[in-house]
Amino acid sequence: MIVYEPMLIQEMAERLYWRAHWVVARYALIGFLLGMAGVSVVSFVGPARANDDALVVFGLLLGALGGIVGALMGWGRGFDFRVRAQTMLLQKRIEENTRYLCTVGGGAPGAG
Repeated sequence: MIVYEPMLIQEMAERLYWRAHWVVARYALIGFLLGMAGVSVVSFVGPARANDDALVVFGLLLGALGGIVGALMGWGRGFDFRVRAQTMLLQKRIEENTRYLCTVGGGAPGAG
């Protein structure tokens, strides 16, 4: 028989919040690395490297832009995780309140 375990829901909500925090950093890092990879491709395909310093600056700027875009995408994904966690906690709270009302009221809600 399956038994209701409120701590399981609490633990899952905490995991979702943890994922929401780390997804931003992960997406920002991936965006930065993709930006840097784009510069390395341009350096091999482009004309002879007359000014390596400009290429390094361009690479850092493109990497930073990729990191910002990645962080924004990660924030959106993290928001989804936080909403899911809040929904789980809300359902847990509804169950706790309903259980309390049934205990205090002496029966199921609406039964009268």
